[in-house]
Amino acid sequence: METANPLRFDTRGAIMNLWELKKGDKVKLQDGIVANVLARTQDGQWIRVRYVLAPENPELVGSEDLCSESEVLEIASDVRSKSTGP
Repeated sequence: METANPLRFDTRGAIMNLWELKKGDKVKLQDGIVANVLARTQDGQWIRVRYVLAPENPELVGSEDLCSESEVLEIASDVRSKSTGP
């Protein structure tokens, strides 16, 4: 039986935790979307982000939205290391 809220892990094998994110951190979302974290909600279930890269939907760039933990695929250091190289 599937659970409704399975644990999600980042690429380092750590459990994804939105409380660890700070304003200015970058997150990678589905479809190659990269966003800057603007704030966390008080309940810790959501983060407010501004899209900075959206290859499949360029009209999203610059807009803001709320994202849940299940939408975040990778967090800051993982996105930076892949986008900036060595």
